Order: sequence, then C-alpha cells, then structure tokens
Amino acid sequence: MLDPLSVSIPLGQPTTKIVMPRKTMLTRVPDTNDYIWEVDYSSISSFMECPRRGQNKIILARELAKEQTATNFGRLFHQLEEQRMRYGLNDEVKKQQHEKIDEHFSTYPVSPDEYRTGSRMVDVINKYNEIHATDNYPEKVLIIDGQPFVERPFKLELCTIEVNSVIPYPEQLLVKDVVSDDFPYIRNIHVIYVGKIDTGLLDATGIWVVDSKTSSRGGREFEEAFRLSLQTRGYVWAMKRIVEESLRDKVMGLIMNAIIIRPLTKTGTGTTFSRHTYFYSEDSIQEWEDNMKAIVSDFISHMQRGYFPQHSRSFISPCAHCDYSENCPLPRSQRAADLASPLYRDVTWNPMYE
Repeated sequence: MLDPLSVSIPLGQPTTKIVMPRKTMLTRVPDTNDYIWEVDYSSISSFMECPRRGQNKIILARELAKEQTATNFGRLFHQLEEQRMRYGLNDEVKKQQHEKIDEHFSTYPVSPDEYRTGSRMVDVINKYNEIHATDNYPEKVLIIDGQPFVERPFKLELCTIEVNSVIPYPEQLLVKDVVSDDFPYIRNIHVIYVGKIDTGLLDATGIWVVDSKTSSRGGREFEEAFRLSLQTRGYVWAMKRIVEESLRDKVMGLIMNAIIIRPLTKTGTGTTFSRHTYFYSEDSIQEWEDNMKAIVSDFISHMQRGYFPQHSRSFISPCAHCDYSENCPLPRSQRAADLASPLYRDVTWNPMYE
C-alpha cells in the first residue's frame, strides 16, 4: 500500500521527538524528470485558506517564529494517550505519563501567565483517565502487522499529475538535496498523501479511526466543523487503504475525542471531555479523494504560473490570525527579505516523525 517511490517508514513504534531539517516540497525520482510530492493536511490546508499562504508555507517553507504553547500542549496529550492505548491504564502507565509531563515542561517552559501548565496537564490527564477508565479502548485497539494501530504514520499514493513544463522557481527552493538555481523542467508529479492516525479501534460495529483534539473551543460549532472536515475524512480514506481488502467495508468512520481546555474559572472548571461519532459513507470518502486531487492540481497550476494570489475577505477573513499578516502588506519587493528575517523560521514539521 505504500508508494514504492517513497521512503520506508517505521510502523508501530512509540512516538519520539526528532528535529527535522527544512521541509522541501519535492523529491526527484533519480535519472528522471519526475518528482514526488508528499502532501499532508496541515500544509495543504494553508493553500485552501489562501493561495499566498500556501506558497509561503509549502514552496518557500517559512513560517512565523512564534510560541507554540497550544500545539505543544496538544502533542503532549497525544503522547500521554498513546501510553494508555498501547499498554492499558495501570499504575506504571500513570507514572510514565507524569514523568512525560515533567520532561515536557522542562524542555518547553511556559510563561507565568499561561494556563496550559504542567500542573494543568496533570489535572487534565488524571480526570481524563478517571472518566474513561472503563471505555475498554486499549482492549479494542486494531492490530495490523502484529502491532497495535496507535500513532501510525501512513504514506499512500493519491494521484499523478502531468506537468510537462518548466517551473519558475529555483530548483534548490523546491527540490530536496539540490543546490541549483535553475528552473526545473518537471514531467510528472507523483502525489503521496501522508499523515498519522492516532488510533484504530475494532469493535462489534466495525473499524473506527479515533482522533484526539485539544482545543479552547467547544460546543456545537466545534462538533459540526469536523462533520465534513477534509482532515478527518482523509484519515478514514487512509484507513480504508491500510487495512486488508476484506476489511475495507468495515471501516465505519471516525470518533472525535475532544478535550476542551480553557482558563480556569472561579468555580474551578475549565476542562471538558466529550466524544463525537461521525459515520462516513463510501461516497463521502470518494468525494474526499476527488476534492483532494482537485486541490493539489490547483496548487500545481498556481506553481506553473509562478503566482499565488492573496485571498483576503472582509469580516470573516483569516488574515488577522495568519502567520503572514505582516508580510503581505509590505511592498512586493520587500517580502522575500522579510520572510528570510529572524521573524520567520524554516518549516520543519513532518507528520511522519511527530
């Protein structure tokens, strides 16, 4: 199921933190004019929000150098839940969870006014373990290739797009391990969809993807946001291609494991837990594939033109919270120098190694 042109990836190993180099968009297939593009939802969603943002994130591989307290807090929760799902909930796992919390906040200290602290995470995981102590999730974890399906990375072929043109960007900007400033001629781009699934569960009703989300937002709007989400449907699309063919019809959908964390109130509340089930039909999953093929094709069309327009709207515009909200207003002649400044950093995140 893995594309033969893509590199091998380890399966079923506990999560470790790896420092990655700058993330280039393409890898050349040796001795050809074909290239591989490994697309993850996080990067392509930047293009879906605004083409210019997509260019900055994917081609230029620069992002705002800002604190990632909320993201780091969410990643830590995933590591703690990974321990529970792999080994069950027992005293040793609880001890390991607390040790991971101490280790995390010694590596990523937070400011004094931040509410996502080590003590807060201890409170969150203790309550979470108590509430879900009898969910039997660890016993229901899907086993594939002799390994529990927990924090499982995937690389799956999505499509091949014919380009047959010179791309007006320096090759060293686009292609891994290349130093040439020439504009590359590209014949085909083989698109590989990559990501990581939190957990696969098997119960009497079928196979389910479980995706944990830590957020400060909750309620009906939060629940509805994932009903048609390309992210969550993409996980189910991937699961259907990872399991053996005889089990594909048993992949039912996704369970959203929501952990809503806000600043503590005077009454001491501020953390809520909920789970939401999303059934995805075969037609819905096929539509996801059609949508994603069209989106990556649109990205490549912009790249062939050498121009990614800005999408800025009134009132509901995402610009105010965009990494590039201070870059786009600059004269065009100054934007490249601004992105190269210490205000920004290289994009290095890769779901394969997170």
